[in-house]
Amino acid sequence: MDRDRREERARRVIGRLEESGDLQGIILALQHHDASFRSQAARVLGKYKEVDAISALYRVLSDPDEEVRRSAEASLEEMGLKVREIEDAEGSAASPLLQAIRAAGKGLGLKERLGVARAEKTSERSVNELVVDLKHSDPAVRRNAASELGIRGDVSAIEPLLQTLMDIDGETRAAAERALRILGWTPESEEPPLRAEEKARVLIEKKRWAELEDMGVEALPALMDALQHEDKYIRWRAARTLGRLGDPRAIGPLIRALKDPDQGVRKGIVYALGRLGGEQVLEPLLRVLEEKDERIRLRAAEALGRLRDPRTMEPLIQRVGEDLRDGDEGVRLLAVRILSELSDPRAATVLVRALGDPSEEVRKAAAEALDALGPEAHIHLVTSLEDPGEDVRRAVAEILARKGATVLRPLLEAARTGDPKLRSGAIRALGIMGDPRALDVLLECAGDRNSAVREASVRALGQIGDARGTDALISAIGDPDEGVRKAAILAVGRVGDPRALGPLVSVLKKGDEEERWRAADALGAIASPEAVGALIGALRDPSERVRTIAAGSLGDVKDPKGAERLVSALSDGDGHVKESAAEALRRIGPLAVKPLLHAFKNPEPDVRGHAAEILVSIGEPAVEPLIRALNDQNELVRWRAARALGEIGDVRAIMPLVQALGNDDCFVRRDAADALYRFGEASIDPLVEALKSTNPEIRKESAEILGRLKAGRAFRGLMAATEDPQPFVRSAAAWALGEIGDGRATDALKKLLMDEYRNVAGAARTALKKIEERESKGTATSPSRSG
Repeated sequence: MDRDRREERARRVIGRLEESGDLQGIILALQHHDASFRSQAARVLGKYKEVDAISALYRVLSDPDEEVRRSAEASLEEMGLKVREIEDAEGSAASPLLQAIRAAGKGLGLKERLGVARAEKTSERSVNELVVDLKHSDPAVRRNAASELGIRGDVSAIEPLLQTLMDIDGETRAAAERALRILGWTPESEEPPLRAEEKARVLIEKKRWAELEDMGVEALPALMDALQHEDKYIRWRAARTLGRLGDPRAIGPLIRALKDPDQGVRKGIVYALGRLGGEQVLEPLLRVLEEKDERIRLRAAEALGRLRDPRTMEPLIQRVGEDLRDGDEGVRLLAVRILSELSDPRAATVLVRALGDPSEEVRKAAAEALDALGPEAHIHLVTSLEDPGEDVRRAVAEILARKGATVLRPLLEAARTGDPKLRSGAIRALGIMGDPRALDVLLECAGDRNSAVREASVRALGQIGDARGTDALISAIGDPDEGVRKAAILAVGRVGDPRALGPLVSVLKKGDEEERWRAADALGAIASPEAVGALIGALRDPSERVRTIAAGSLGDVKDPKGAERLVSALSDGDGHVKESAAEALRRIGPLAVKPLLHAFKNPEPDVRGHAAEILVSIGEPAVEPLIRALNDQNELVRWRAARALGEIGDVRAIMPLVQALGNDDCFVRRDAADALYRFGEASIDPLVEALKSTNPEIRKESAEILGRLKAGRAFRGLMAATEDPQPFVRSAAAWALGEIGDGRATDALKKLLMDEYRNVAGAARTALKKIEERESKGTATSPSRSG
């Protein structure tokens, strides 16, 4: 192996030790036979300010290889230690780090500690003797032998160290693994080649299960042996991995391992047998159904269920049924899931019994499981509509609603007769189903004496959305029961019948808070202009939720009068109301432009800012009104209009913005200039033309924008502007020419150096400097680009 390859391998191995934080492994690498390993380890140790690292590096200062010695000395200096300081560590000049190390030395001075470390010598025993010690009865002897084999650096020790990775003592395995890393061996190593079984054993110890699966059948022997491993986690993962590999040769060892004392391991084995399948696993899994531990039994039932063998169904359903009756809630839930996955009609009887389970979760799961069993089980679900649990009733109603016509008749019958809970549940299912054939029954139930039945009927009528139910819904708005009233308000909003406007407006004025916001929402859904007045009034409601929803509903109605009041709502003290008003104005669109422009005069900055943002989002319909606003008498309006036009980016605004460059207000001029800069290329020609304007302010601002754009084709116009009668125009032109960087402007700029106005001369001087710098770098604008 050449030097480069040795160094690369050393970096890789020591890097792994560093990543795992294995300080002792790095220290051991200082005794490797290869100097590349020793040098790399010495470099890395500089990051560890610990006594053991310092002692080891001090010892390496006498290494026969010069590169290793230099690496050790550099690492000591990285720690803040000079070699001379180490020798004088007992003196008063010792560094604070050395003092701290000495204080931690339990009575020994640093020299003494280093001396002990330096005096340690590698054992004179041969590699063969150390290999023999790997089998010693004393784990401490085995550990020391593994560590010393790593220090020796003899690759012949790799194979016995690999076998030591299966040692029963965890510390011995760790020492063997560390020694192998120091020797440069990994499961992926090409040198020396390893048998697949040896690689698999190493991967098992490292718990690299995905790689074992990738090995496939080559990993089988090691995985089957691992079923007897001392670590229960390894036994469990080995079993599951055997199941995933799917090789039937693993069935025998897995069946024998069913006697494992650990419950978790047995679960893994049951899982694996279920994955492997076949005639051979049926009897063992059926025996597991008789175990005392209910969770093991259910795992076996789950495995048998996946096998779908008709011979096992009867005892399987019977056993799961017993657990469903006797187990805790978690067990009962698992039992229901297993029965659901069986999809066997014989499970229906057990699941119907589960509909009476004390747990709401179990009842709900049982209802969903019955749904999977087909039409013959659905009749049992109708009776579950009177379940005491709200979640169960809702789940059952949704299940039945999906069945459509097949359950319509029993639902209609249940809605007319029986317990009020059953009737309410059946009506809920009919509402979700949305079948108009239920309308007559629902209208009948809307006048029932029981308030729960009336409420369910009103909700269902709203879900069906048939106009024939509007009269009943309007009547229910005045129901004495609060729940019925609120359901009716929601329902008329869904139906959207204008006949409900009057009652809803009345509720909006006189109802409680929830009724008011529900009425505001319903009025928005009906979207009639007749509702605008009531909704505008609701913008002053004491409840922020009512105001928020009223604002949103005005956005749905899209009326100009509503837009005006929504602009006022932008100053509401509640953030939700402001956001709702802003969104509503966006939806109203062009009809909101005029009141939004008026909002530019509002003394509150937030209102002006919101109005500008909304106009930008409205886009093209707002352009012409914004252009007109550039001439508004109010400077705030002009200022905001200029900014908004720049953000919209419609080219119709360019010439009006150019004219706005001459505005009396500096903020308007600034925002008009920024807007024109945003237009980029599209604004260059109009700005060049504006250099001839009779307004000197427009000429100055145009020159500056052209400079910001570095507009080469404005060169001639800017050159002419250097002779403008106004000094601030000449100054702006000089600055712009400097930004463009065209060397042809040099003579004109030199002439301006003599200008009587200092600002003009200063701008010319700066421009000449920029042109000179660009020319020296070869980046000056060429004549062809300048126009």
